[in-house]
Amino acid sequence: ERVMFHSPFEQALGAPGGHLEQFLGKSDRVFSSPLLGCHLYYYPPTEDRDYWSFVTMGLSGFDMNIDDPALQRCELMCFMPRNWTPPLTVGVGGDITDRNYMLEWIRELATYIVRADAVFRHNDGLAGNPFGGMDTIFEGSLLQSAMLRRPDELVGEGFSSWSGVDPYTEEECTVNFYAVVPLTEAEYDFRKAHSSEAL
Repeated sequence: ERVMFHSPFEQALGAPGGHLEQFLGKSDRVFSSPLLGCHLYYYPPTEDRDYWSFVTMGLSGFDMNIDDPALQRCELMCFMPRNWTPPLTVGVGGDITDRNYMLEWIRELATYIVRADAVFRHNDGLAGNPFGGMDTIFEGSLLQSAMLRRPDELVGEGFSSWSGVDPYTEEECTVNFYAVVPLTEAEYDFRKAHSSEAL
């Protein structure tokens, strides 16, 4: 069954002058998934930021099953190096490669949160991946698992938590941004034994 994504906060977060642009610059493009799938906002490297940034949009329309209202909503994101070339399409099937794996990964995780009624939080570990299970994510890669981090250290203080009003309910809400950080099996085992902070 397909998950239909829609965030009431997309205008405040993704529109020109919104939260994402204030920290990440102008979006290069938006991958609008068909049939209300999870969108992806693309932010290219800049003079001050030597990497690509990608942010899901739509996941924050769902409440995660956690008592603290400030932790109930999130969007996921990832980063790729400046010399990386984004794929032409995302979410249309096909092989997982070094060009598309992170974008497909965060889209799959967004769907997993909704379908499994899962809760994602800062410093959580994610054992395995949606494509290879406990094997590496694609042939030739060492990456297998992941962890979630608030990316303020990379993006800027205050980025990872946005507060505003839901235009439909007029309730004050918080949307958190979690970076999906890919890990090798050894890195994931170290994180599990010692903590994400130690890694």
